[in-house]
Amino acid sequence: AILLYADSKMATSPLVLRSLAIAIFLLDVGLSALTVPFGGVNDGAYVEWLTSRASRYPSSIFMEGPIAESGAAIHWDIVDAEIHLAVAVRSTGWVGFGISENGGMRGADVVLFSGRETLTDAHITDTLYPLPDKCQNWKLVYSQTKGGFLIFEAVRLLDTGDTQDRKIINDSSLLMPAHRVICAWGEDSGYGYHGENRVKGSIRFFGSDSTGDEWETFGQRMKQEAEGSFELAANNFIIPSEETTYGEFCFFEGDLIREGMPPDTPLHVIGMEPILPKEDMPYIHHFTLYGLPSGESNGSFYCSDTVSALQELAYVWTPGDLPFTLPPNVGSPLGTNGFRSFRLQIHYNNLRKESGIVTNSGVKFYYTSQKREFDLGFFQAGDPLILLRGQTVGGGNRRFSSHNFLCRGECSSVSLSQPITVIREVLHMHSSGRRMYNAHIRDNNVIRVAAADYFDFEQQGGLTIVQEPITVNPGDSFDTKCYYESSEDSVFGLSSRDEMCIAFLAYYPRQTLSNGFPFQCGYNYGIAGQNQCNSDWSKNELIGVKDLHRSFGPAPLICPGPPSTTSKPTKSPTFSPTAKPFSGSSPQPISIGITPIDLPSLPITDANSSAPAFHAGTSRIKVGICVMGLAIVNALIIECIF
Repeated sequence: AILLYADSKMATSPLVLRSLAIAIFLLDVGLSALTVPFGGVNDGAYVEWLTSRASRYPSSIFMEGPIAESGAAIHWDIVDAEIHLAVAVRSTGWVGFGISENGGMRGADVVLFSGRETLTDAHITDTLYPLPDKCQNWKLVYSQTKGGFLIFEAVRLLDTGDTQDRKIINDSSLLMPAHRVICAWGEDSGYGYHGENRVKGSIRFFGSDSTGDEWETFGQRMKQEAEGSFELAANNFIIPSEETTYGEFCFFEGDLIREGMPPDTPLHVIGMEPILPKEDMPYIHHFTLYGLPSGESNGSFYCSDTVSALQELAYVWTPGDLPFTLPPNVGSPLGTNGFRSFRLQIHYNNLRKESGIVTNSGVKFYYTSQKREFDLGFFQAGDPLILLRGQTVGGGNRRFSSHNFLCRGECSSVSLSQPITVIREVLHMHSSGRRMYNAHIRDNNVIRVAAADYFDFEQQGGLTIVQEPITVNPGDSFDTKCYYESSEDSVFGLSSRDEMCIAFLAYYPRQTLSNGFPFQCGYNYGIAGQNQCNSDWSKNELIGVKDLHRSFGPAPLICPGPPSTTSKPTKSPTFSPTAKPFSGSSPQPISIGITPIDLPSLPITDANSSAPAFHAGTSRIKVGICVMGLAIVNALIIECIF
């Protein structure tokens, strides 16, 4: 119909051309963009670019800004080893686009463009302003500044080999989190404070869904595979006027059946979606969901502080987490021969001690009666039970410190009857956390490192690592280390003002200890005489920020060659939108970027680490904290925080 209309004599009208361009854009993103880019107001310059150049970029997403008719249109294509990117904003001054580790500016890899036709490859550290990279790896292809719009097109290698760049990895598998992205713009002639001119979200650069929208991808998958769903939420809960509250909510088998779960049926949960109304977000620190094998409504037992040790972690949410799609051969056991009741623990964070705040948060489970090959399990390392509660984080006159938890191979030897496959890994600290890693050790060799180089609690309470599925064998060890910058009176504990150090690993097939308890390893974790899963804990005082040994930020010794800026192919490579099925053995880890230099004195072989630059939300999640920072860099004022 669009083509027929375009063929009519009226198609020469500017209004018609604009309508056609927007219609084609909506078709390109699969009609999922419910909001017309930039509100469809005074957008002639953008529409002109759409009709003349947007066809070069088969994938696109519009991230709506907090101000009416604002936002950022991101268009991209992956061609061989390069990313071709186009960014459009309503501005005449400058625009910055970045790959973020945690959803904010700290630790982000950014490209800046100004209306003066200059493109700058930059990075951001704790100083919270962009610093020009030693190696300028982004190359400008095209730009225009007119009609109130700033648009630039640029190209860069996916992996520049530059320690001041984030590697863009193949995230087509739904087992991997999408890349977190940030964008800001302003009207100043030089880079300045953006105010509300900013957005953040997530993009699956390699996904076949042309929008790159994580929520859309999850919804489509559940529509195809799930037979039903139910919610486990603490509805109409009034938060006490206390700074920290842990709410306990139990859902028994009868509750689940009333929510729609089929009775007396073995089921598998195949997708997990957080329920977080926008108004709840400032008050929810995190929540955990535990599954129990009994469906009896014995609330005095299952909902007490001394809950059954047979409970198993079934889901965890921290700020910034998106829906979790399980592999085609994995499900979380539910109903008959699975979890028949759940305990939801929500950490409410009411810093202002407000009264009368009503929340409705929880999780939505999608299930199928088509049982899958493997059950999902969760492994925790570090100090999962917070048994360091009351222990000081720092000490003496040192602001910086580190805490190390070594889970020796004896734990996995007694716990695992076979190799397991880890499909998701989340690193969790609190507000004084600065860096964290979880090293995977085999035969005294570090074979993989999951790292949060710039941990930012305000952006992401738990950082999900961008990595391929990994294999853990019986006898493997884990070395979990957390770095802090804290005051003298900071302690470990349950409050958001206290500290934690926990690594969460979702894996299959699910394993239990010989006494029936869940497989996990932590400080003082010995249960029923099985002390092999007690972690060795040590604490060190550090001199300063250099002792954090971050890998992102230092200038490389040699700059890589520039990417090609020649005309690119019209057809992009094809990538599978879903994870490839796994057979009994899982793929070996692949290298994705960071090699910490302060690990135990073990040889590092096939070291994989990830500096996650991934999912921070989507165009539907527009949550940010904006603080003004100021610095003068190369005579340009650069200040902004997402």
